[in-house]
Amino acid sequence: MTQEQEKVAEKIIAYHKQNNGICEWEFIYYEAGLLPEAWEDHMLAQHIKLIKSSLLEHNLIRFISDESSALTSNGQKFISFDELRKQLDEEKKLNLLSVEKLQLEVEELRNKYFDYRFTKRLAIIGIILAGLSALGSLLALLKQ
Repeated sequence: MTQEQEKVAEKIIAYHKQNNGICEWEFIYYEAGLLPEAWEDHMLAQHIKLIKSSLLEHNLIRFISDESSALTSNGQKFISFDELRKQLDEEKKLNLLSVEKLQLEVEELRNKYFDYRFTKRLAIIGIILAGLSALGSLLALLKQ
């Protein structure tokens, strides 16, 4: 969304809050000060559709009928899109840290597995060499 559309979306969330968390979308078109006058009539529906989808995507509203929506718990806590972006950035950082931690754990498990396989192979080679040595000693005893 553009900054202008975000400002309108913030006004719509505020409008929800003023009306006990419920909004009739047909009144949005007529409510003074909610929609910029610069938005032309033929583009108005597209702007509103984009705003609705963005509010739904961010789980700020839910539709209770075709033209009525209610705020979700996220919508009740919503302050602005700037705050929402900050919150999403923090969540991304936490997720990245979690992913990095998981990658380190996977690498550590791979190293342990490699060490286990390497140790197992060395043990098998040791057993084979010990068996060959015993066989060689037995053959030497049998020759005498």
